[in-house]
Amino acid sequence: MTPPGADAASPARALRVLHFVSGGFSGATQVAIDLCGPQSGQDTLLVLRRRHSIDPAPRVAQLRAQGLQVEVVPRWSHWATIRALMRLCRDWRPDVLVAHGFSEHLWGRYAGLWAGVPRLIQVEHNTRERYGWWRLRQSLWLAQRTERIIGVSRAVRDALVARGHPAERCTVVLNGIDLARWQGGRPWDEREDALVMPARFAGQKDHFTLIRATALLAARGCARWCTWPARASRAGARAPNGWRASWAWPSRCAFWAMCATCRACWGA
Repeated sequence: MTPPGADAASPARALRVLHFVSGGFSGATQVAIDLCGPQSGQDTLLVLRRRHSIDPAPRVAQLRAQGLQVEVVPRWSHWATIRALMRLCRDWRPDVLVAHGFSEHLWGRYAGLWAGVPRLIQVEHNTRERYGWWRLRQSLWLAQRTERIIGVSRAVRDALVARGHPAERCTVVLNGIDLARWQGGRPWDEREDALVMPARFAGQKDHFTLIRATALLAARGCARWCTWPARASRAGARAPNGWRASWAWPSRCAFWAMCATCRACWGA
């Protein structure tokens, strides 16, 4: 039997997997990049949806230099995104299209469906995605045409099911961190205990729960550093100062700025 998308006269080829994700180079983008690394028996194509505020060219060049196949599609309208991705699907003929994150998983699955990609997969990265009524209806319609809907945690999977996505198609593939990347620092027994939340300041993130947990730990005598290596706009970077003024702020909370703007706003 000829595999989906393969020519009948050609020898068996590697499974082709297309990963479609935001070009914002956030957490979801990094997950897709990691999945596009060398895979035995698999060819991968990374397709980024352009962001207005980010020039993807330097990062795309870097990824291509590492051996990844990377393409960029426009963002100025949803239809432009879908058409460009459909064209790539018809040219490259993937066996599987993996659409990461909201709202990219909508436009990615539309393109894959209309281009005839045999298998569609949605990956949800957040419990707090901003589903309005109409986009939720679209997601539920696409869910009936999606092979698997993956949540990166049990909480994300539960949120998908609570919104009406079919439970039998929703599964969990936990995000993982390769600790070998950080073996070059101090030995583990010489490092200070700390809780680290690498997340931008935004309504989708839940910094307050970590702040409350840190305060509870301190009250029980289990003091730990709680740090946020954060990326934010100038307005967003001022948020910690407002929190300090309005909360019983645990004395061992700190912020690690990732850019000059943040350092200026926080007085770091």
